[in-house]
Amino acid sequence: MWFRIVRKVWAARKLSHHKSSQMYQMVVEKARNQVLFEVINVPDSPQGRFESIVLHMFLVQRRFLEIRDSGSLPQRLMDNMAEDFDNSVREMGVGDLSVGKNVKKLSRAAQMRFGIYNVQIDNNSGFREALRSVFASGPMAGQEVDIDTLTRYVGVFVRRLSECSDQALVEGEASLPIISGSDLHSNV
Repeated sequence: MWFRIVRKVWAARKLSHHKSSQMYQMVVEKARNQVLFEVINVPDSPQGRFESIVLHMFLVQRRFLEIRDSGSLPQRLMDNMAEDFDNSVREMGVGDLSVGKNVKKLSRAAQMRFGIYNVQIDNNSGFREALRSVFASGPMAGQEVDIDTLTRYVGVFVRRLSECSDQALVEGEASLPIISGSDLHSNV
């Protein structure tokens, strides 16, 4: 009897991990949308890709906050992001002794971005400035990222993400929005 209960709990946990991994891969896929790099001019560099992933993760996490009981998926997505940071740092050749420090640094940077975005998300001009402070300063200063188009991109993404059913999101079965260049040039 106990064996069946443990097996059932383990199977549910494994399924939950699989769904969160799948959804995280969707977040990364959206963060690597060529529109961001070719139309908006986000640098196709480790820093640009990091900022794009963090922005998309913020938007997805914000959508989960609108759901009354979103379960463990939002936390599992954050865990997947931290695991991805770990893998990326290792792929860049950082030694094992420094990996933890670098992952903590990236996680703190992501949390800082979440704070910046969260304060301004409901104020369009404020959010534009928040995006400018992240995408047009620091390591990306002088990159000529089109902040106005990036702001439109975020608006379209948020609107389309809000159209996803709560249940599909919580179950990790929602498709995240696909944004094309034409979506950014129309009156949205």
